Parts: sequence; C-alpha cells; structure tokens
Amino acid sequence: MANTPFDTTQPSQVKGLNGYTVDPIFTVGDKIGNYVAPGILDGIGAFSLNDTTVRVLVVNEVAATDGYKYTLKNGTQLPGARVNYFDVDKRTLQIVNAGLAHDTIINRKGEVVDAAADLEFGGIQRFCSAALFEANQFGAGIGLADRIFFSGEETSNGTQFALDTQTNTLYAVPAFGRASWENVTELNTGRTDKVAFLIGDDSSNAPLYIYVGDKKAGGFLERNGLAQGKLFVWVADDPANATDAIETNPGQFKGSGNSTNGQFVEISYYDPTKANTTGYDAQGFATQTKQNELATAVNAFKFSRPEDIATNPFDGTQAVLASTGITAGPDVWGTTYKIDVDFSQLLSTTATVPTAEDTAPFLLPTGFTQTEIVDRNKANLDPQFAATFGNWDMVALDPTNRYIYIPMEVSQGAGLARYDTQTGDFVSALTGQVALPYTTDPAVWNKNNDDFGPFDPAVYTPYGTVITAEERTNGRLFEWLNPLMAAGDTANVVWRSNIPAVSHEGLKFDASGTLYFIDESNTGSIYKFVPKTAGDLSVGQSFVLKVTAFTGNASQDWNSSANAATTRTGAATWVAITDANGVKTTTANPFDFSSATTGGRAAADEVGGTPYGRPEDLEIIGDTLYVATTSENAVYGINLKTNEVKLFASRNTIDGGTGLAAGTNLNNPDNLASDAAGNLYIIEDNGPGDIWKASDSNKDGVAESITRWASLGVPGSEPTGLISTNNPNEFIVVIQHPTSGNDALWKITAAPQITAKIDILYDGNDAGKQDFGMRSPDNLDWADNGKIYLQEDRALGADIWGATSKQEASIYVLDPAAANPADSLTKIAQVDRSAVPSGQTDSSPTDIGNWETSGILDVSSLFGNAPGTQFVFDVQAHSIRSGTIITATNIDGNGDGTKTRQENLVEGGQLSFLTAPNANLIQDTQYFAGTPNADTIVAKQTPGFGGIKDVVFSGAGNDEVDSAAAGALAGNNIIDAGSGGDTVFLANGDRAFGSDGNDTFFGDEASNFRASGGAGNDLFFLGNGSNGRALGGDGNDTFEIGLGGGHTLSGGAGADQFWIVFGELTKATNTILDFQIGTDKIGISGAASLGITTANLTLTQVGADTAVIFGGQTLATLTGIQASALSVANPNQFVLV
Repeated sequence: MANTPFDTTQPSQVKGLNGYTVDPIFTVGDKIGNYVAPGILDGIGAFSLNDTTVRVLVVNEVAATDGYKYTLKNGTQLPGARVNYFDVDKRTLQIVNAGLAHDTIINRKGEVVDAAADLEFGGIQRFCSAALFEANQFGAGIGLADRIFFSGEETSNGTQFALDTQTNTLYAVPAFGRASWENVTELNTGRTDKVAFLIGDDSSNAPLYIYVGDKKAGGFLERNGLAQGKLFVWVADDPANATDAIETNPGQFKGSGNSTNGQFVEISYYDPTKANTTGYDAQGFATQTKQNELATAVNAFKFSRPEDIATNPFDGTQAVLASTGITAGPDVWGTTYKIDVDFSQLLSTTATVPTAEDTAPFLLPTGFTQTEIVDRNKANLDPQFAATFGNWDMVALDPTNRYIYIPMEVSQGAGLARYDTQTGDFVSALTGQVALPYTTDPAVWNKNNDDFGPFDPAVYTPYGTVITAEERTNGRLFEWLNPLMAAGDTANVVWRSNIPAVSHEGLKFDASGTLYFIDESNTGSIYKFVPKTAGDLSVGQSFVLKVTAFTGNASQDWNSSANAATTRTGAATWVAITDANGVKTTTANPFDFSSATTGGRAAADEVGGTPYGRPEDLEIIGDTLYVATTSENAVYGINLKTNEVKLFASRNTIDGGTGLAAGTNLNNPDNLASDAAGNLYIIEDNGPGDIWKASDSNKDGVAESITRWASLGVPGSEPTGLISTNNPNEFIVVIQHPTSGNDALWKITAAPQITAKIDILYDGNDAGKQDFGMRSPDNLDWADNGKIYLQEDRALGADIWGATSKQEASIYVLDPAAANPADSLTKIAQVDRSAVPSGQTDSSPTDIGNWETSGILDVSSLFGNAPGTQFVFDVQAHSIRSGTIITATNIDGNGDGTKTRQENLVEGGQLSFLTAPNANLIQDTQYFAGTPNADTIVAKQTPGFGGIKDVVFSGAGNDEVDSAAAGALAGNNIIDAGSGGDTVFLANGDRAFGSDGNDTFFGDEASNFRASGGAGNDLFFLGNGSNGRALGGDGNDTFEIGLGGGHTLSGGAGADQFWIVFGELTKATNTILDFQIGTDKIGISGAASLGITTANLTLTQVGADTAVIFGGQTLATLTGIQASALSVANPNQFVLV
C-alpha cells in the first residue's frame, strides 16, 4: 500500500562519532500505513526500485514461533522470521511504503508452502545477516542470472533462502548445504557457467565453506546455479609448499598482519541414496554435524565463529570475514580476515606441452604434477618379478598406501605382484607358468603349477584381502588372503571357483559385502555375488542383471539387429543363476571353466541377462554402481537401492572444456575411478587415451558434463588403473603397453581447483586490544569506497565483554589497503542506551552490550551520493520488550488471554542512516547566491547547487536556473530568480518565483511544482509536466499545456492565454482559477490534426464552473464561470489553430 512519507519521531539509538551522524527513519513499534515490522532487525539488502525510490530489504532474527503471523498469497499464515521491505524516497530519505517482501515460499522439497509444517521449524527460524546481489554483477553472463536477496536460518541445521525480488518468491536453497547461517557472499569465478558463494557458518569452531554451482537451463534455482553444485572447505595447506604445516585453529594462525596460504577441498555433502540415514536429511544432504565431520576429515581450518562476510567491490575474488570469537578457545575477542580466492584452476585446460615418456608422459592442467613411482625396467631387476610381467593393469592400494598391488594383463605367464613403496621391493603372489595349461578343475589346482591368463584388476577388499581375476573366456577369480605379509613369507592364495566363469574385468564390493563383476564381451552381462557371510567368498549366490523392458536376444551382441531397437535402461531385477549355497539353478553350468560355450555367460543368456557392449570396469559411489561399456562409448549407472539403470555418460554428454557434446573425443571408456569427494573418473582404452572427470552435481544419475582431466601422450600406450590415494589430490595411474614396453606406475598430484590466501586484518586478541579494541566483530560491509565497516556483537558474557572498558557496542571503519590495516581501525558510532522510545522501557539499562547494531550497507550510490558517504544500518535493542512492542499490534496469538511480546514484535530496535563527515549528500540543502549579472546556474554543474532540496537566489540580471539537470532525483528546490528576464527549468516539487521581468518557466517533465511569474509577461511551457501550480501574476502571461495536465493555473492581472491543448490531448484536466471573460483566451493548438472544431468542442456547466469538453474528455475547468457567458465560436474567447 502507498503511504504518505514517514519518518520516525523517536530518538536515535546510536550516536555518531568522529564526525559521523545518525538519522533514524524507523523504530520498532512504528506503524507505516497499515504495516508494522517486527523487531530484532538484522541483515540488509537494497536496490533501486525506480528513479526516485530505493527498496531496502531487512530481515528479522526472530524464532520460528515468534512474532505475529504474516499471511502469504495463498492464505497461509506463518510466525517467525520474514523479509520486510522499506521503500525510501531518494530525495527526502523518508519511507514512502513498507510491507512483507515475499508472498510465496518454496521449501526444501521444492513445494509451495501452504502450512507451517512445510517448513522444518514450523516457520523460518531466525534470519540473520543478509546480502543482495544484482544479476551479472561481474560482467556479461558472469554471476547470477537474477537479482537475488539471500538470508539464512541462524540455527543448527538451518537452511539458506533466496528471494527472487522480481516475483516476491522466497526459495529454500538446499544445495548450499546445512549451516547455522550468518551470511553468504558471491565471488567472481570468471566463468559464465558457474557461480560461487563463500559461506559464514555462525557456529563455534566452524570451517569456511565455498559453494560452486553450475548454472543450467530451467527454473529460478537452476538458471542461477543454486540447484546443483559442490561444497568445499578451506584447509590451511599451501599447495605450493609440501612441508607446510596445516593449521587447524586460530591458536595456530593468529595475530594482526599475519597470513597463510591454503586450498578449498571438496567434501561429499550430498548423496540422495543416503537420504534419511544417520547423518543425512530426507533429501540426502549431510546434516550440519556430518558436514563438520567431513570438514574435520580433510583437516579444515576451524574459525572461532565465522559470521558475516562481504565481497571486495573492486575485486570479486576477495572477501572479508568476521569471526566473532568464543570464550572457550584461542580466539576470544574475534578476528577479521581478508580472503583472496583463486579460481584459475576452474578455468584451466589440458596443457599443450610435448610429453616425454620418462619425465612427463601426461598432458595435465596447469599446476598438476607427475612423478614416476616405478617402471618395468626397474622392476625386472627384482628377483621376485617375472620376465613375463608386462601389461600392468588396474592396481590396488592397501589402506596405508604403502603397498601397490599390480595385476599383469598378459595372455600367458600373468601374475599378481606387490610393490613396497617404502623399500622398493616386489613380492609375487601369483606367477604363471607359461609351459603349463590353465587348470580348469578346482580340486587339483595348485598356484605354483598353473598358468594364468590376463589378470585385471587387483582389488583390496574391505576384509583385508586382495582379489584378482582373469580377463579371458571362462576366467577365474583368485583371492590373496595375506596381502600384508612380510617379505619372504608365502603368499596364501585361493581360487574362488564358486564365482562364475566369465571374462573378468571390473570387481567391486558394496557396503554390505556383495561383489559385483562383469563379463567383458560384446554380449556381456553384469553380475553380483552375495556371500552367505560377508567377507567369505567361498559360499554365496550369484545373480545377473535383467532390465525389465529389454525384449531383445540375450545371447546376441548388444548392437545386433535383435537388440538395437530395445532398451537396456530403466527398471531392472537381479535374476539368480545359483541358489544361496552356490548350487547352479540353470541348465548351463556357471562354474564350467573349460568351455567357451558354457560358464557364467551361458547361464546369463539362459535367464535373459541383459547384454552390454563390452562392460569393463566398475565403480561404486554411494549406492550407484557405474559400469563402463567400451564398445558403446558409454557409462551406465545402476541405483543399487531401486535397481534402476540410467545412461550416465556418452558421446552426447557435454564436454566441459568446449560446452559441446563430447562426440568422438570420448573414445572407448574402460576403467573407472573415484575420489574422496565422490567424483567419477572415466579412463579410455585408447592409445594414447584421455582421463575424464564427470560432473553429476545434482546426483540424478546423469552426468551434466565430462571434462578432460589428463591425457596420455606416450606412443602405443593407454592409461589404466587410476586410483586415488589417502591424499585427496593424489592419484596413481598405470601406463600400459607403451611402444617401449616399459610399463610404469605414475603419481599425479592434482592442483586444487580453488586456492585462497587469508590475511588477518585485525586480531582482537592482540596485546592492548582486548576489550579496548574492536570486540566480537559480527556484521560488516566492504563498502564502495574500499573500506570495511564492522559492527560489534557481544559474543561473550557480560562479566568479560565491556567489563573493563565500560563501552557499549560500536561501529568501526577499517582500511584494508593501509600498510597496517589494524592501525587504521576507527570508531565511528556507538549505541546510546538513553534513547528509549516513548511507550517502551529498557529492562536492563546497565547491561553493557545488550543493544547492538546489526546489519550495515553502503547505499551511497543508490541515493546518488559518493561511495562510502551514506549507510543504512539497524539496531537490535534486546532489552526493550514491553509497551508498544506488544501494543503496536496487540495480538493474542494463542488465545490464552495474554498478549506477549513473542506474539507481537518480540524486541525493540531501529533502522537508521549513517552519514560520513563532510559527506555533502545530494539530499542536503545547499544555498546558492547568484550575481547582479546574467548567471547560468545548472544543478550538478554549478558548485553549490545539487538540484535537490536546495535554495537558489539568482539575483538581478537575465538568469538561467536549471534544477532539472540533476536528473531523476532533482526536485524540491526553492528558486528565487529575482529581477530580470529569467529562465527557469523546473524539477519535481520545485518552488520557483520570477519576480520582475518577462520570465520563462519550463516544466516539461516536472510534477507537483509551483511556479510564480510575478510582474511581467511570463511564459509557462508545461509540456508533459503534471499536477503543477502556475501563477502568472501581473502582465500578459501565456500557459502552454502538453500531454501531462492536471495543473492549476492562475493568470492574474493582464490579458492571459491558456493553451489547454498543445498538439496532443492532456492526460488530466487542467483547472483555470481566474479566467477573465473579454480579457483572457483559451487556446487549442493543433486543432485540425486532432479533429477539434467549434462544432465538437463543447461547454458544459458543472455546478458553478464550466467544463471545456472534447470527445467526452474534460480538457479544462474554468472556475466560477457560467457556460452561457462563453462561446467556442467567439475568437475573443477561444482560439483554434
């Protein structure tokens, strides 16, 4: 609802210091129109609503069950935190409108809230700080797609919300993770496809998070990158210094002026398959506790209590963070940090430097390193290493990463060896005897008297053993029971002959101990073995996957004519080929290791197992089993909870490096791998081959993109066996069958995707600062003048905070560009506890720090002023809890007969402007005096005349005064043109006086002005102006009205002309107060083009007045004139030209 201008009458609850001044515009308990905003005002955002109005958005930090209930568009009533808007006139700095900023809420499930139960806390729980970001704020297409106002719930397991200011819809943003939200700030990734936000989690000993989102086509959240993304935590691990100590708390990294380097490490915070399990919510997002555990696991730095955060307006990769401090910890008084983030690795592409097999076999992104671990030439020097041990394939690591288990993919003389990274020694568990045939009878098998086919892969099992299997028709699977044995001991290896005979490649265990495997052929199927006892592979039941909608021929190749038209995705079941004791249930014998036409493949065909195109490696991430199908150039994903099969990646998947479909760049995907953050890597069986990193940020089972992560440049070779180590950025990979024959193991260390240097701008724990410097920094703003403005929030007990200094909470300014930023700290405002509003009481007047300022924002440019001169901030007066806090709304919410503060406005506070010393705001009244000569006085060009609320005395002479030049904000000036023939260009609300002389007034775009010509023959060109008042005074004056209209005109003495139409019809009726019959004339210009004639221009008596009407529109009203005394045909009264 529109209101008359409002300005609070209550005293300021904050006093300015060091030349700063404070002007409150709203006090909690005030009613603006019919809207009353609750208390505990907090985070602020602002944007230009139109040429004359700034919309200020302010949240309330009230609990979910507190505050009077507000009503959404669908009629739902909710208590709790909310977003209020205050529309402030840019010229008067007064509130002209206020209300609720959102009329629709979308919850975490993506549903419209139509009941309190749709929100986790029955309402929104304690909105805290807030931030507003404009669309594309870092350049064309870079950043958000829409203007968005963010605020989050400052409570355990809180949710971040995003307000679409265009539609007034408030969206939950589950993709940001969980936090006790203080604030977020947008950073510049430099890319059009990604957004990034630093996150302040206002809880004790919390990490610093950064969210990187992928912008997609779709709805509000999707197009802004808020529906899908990744979450990282900052680790004080300098990627450029291998010996760098990793600090984990403020006791290890402290002191004003100090800095350290680190990196953001991804954490796997979202897994829909874990929904409603311990540590995960109903959607599969980690709880705040679980998120913290994940952060701890990667050695995240834990800040004392990270609160508000803001981006450097001159460098979108820098931000400031206030960590408030806690009593129980090394950072008691709080610390302010500058964070300098490097996103360059998000932009990196595969390097183009030539490769060299011995020193740099891989093409890697900038910053990656590669180091050889061991190669075949060196291995051949070890007596335990057989000469036939070539074609190294997919390796395994023990939990300590000391041992690497290497399978040999050769058709004869294959083996399984262990490499000790500490000693450089090899141990062979299996060594094939080339002269011997393959044993097909388990009863007579002896590992020392057998040949082995191509082994692929090696897998370290969850039970402390290592398995490997043969990639040949009717291949066998073997288990090394003592893989950690000392050198010189005998390897204990058994043949698990109850695992069906297939052409093995991928082997993978799920969390329950089920073993998944494949048959690597063009008619190959996907199998699983469920042991009767987890960890015991000697007895169990075997199954094959059958897609329900598959209607082809299971015994034919995947792309045969019978299979090409049918689907191999969708719902599926696991069909048994044995019973629980491993006894076959098919005619074909799954355990026949002697014939190419029998074994597991024949059993699968018999029961309709779905064929795939050379299924090779497997990987399990969460509850998804990924299958690489080499012949199909594709990767499938199988949800192990629902058994739904999806095509995860193919040549149609977007190449993250080009933005186009991968096409033939994806060539024969073979091996699969994962990292600690749950990312999937796809390794090609191609010489030389690529390694791709897949992105499935929304975890829907379909990759959004795949991006080249590494490329092998060694002739004749392929990369294989990629496996991540205990270091989240480190991988081991095999170079297989190079032309040189020198297979090798290499270590690739990936550069962090995001790095950050952190500087301590101000440490409140420094000597001499405790309780006398800045204490408990909380809300802040990195203002447009480059300086940082910070507010104190008592985060400690009253027995500590202010106990010595006796100082109330204050506002400070700090210059981060100063040589010593801590020394630049200046106090500019402080809470004034004497300013208790009328009708309210302070229940704890001596409790120092009970009141605080909370939320501050540089709004200078929005109001047309120089950066850093004008701020809006709010006050939380916690101990004001009675009087109008209750009676302003006077609601008995629960109907118990008692109206409480919790049911009404909760607590007191204020919204105010803070103005810098010598700010010279355009809203301030300036006085300008001209000379006796002809002056030209132009707003914003003539020093001393800003064109807004100014007073101008032009003096004698033929002067020109132009207040309209001040632009959209121009107006409300007082202009005395003095004697002479003056020209005045009017702005909205101007009061102009011509005095003596023939003066000219232009009000072409002005409204609500008053122009008085005084003596002389004056001209009033009112054009498109509206609702003005023009007084001619003495002399023969002329008034010309354009499109605007609605003016009140008085000619005064003399023969005056009122041109009520001038080329176009006015939008509103003009009123002529003193038309003199026989002296004054009514003029209509452009009558012919408008079709106005004396025949259709009519005069109608309306009470005591005469209405001049054309086409049913009243053009003018002549006050006090009888229509019978006028004639439109009389040229002395009406002139039509």
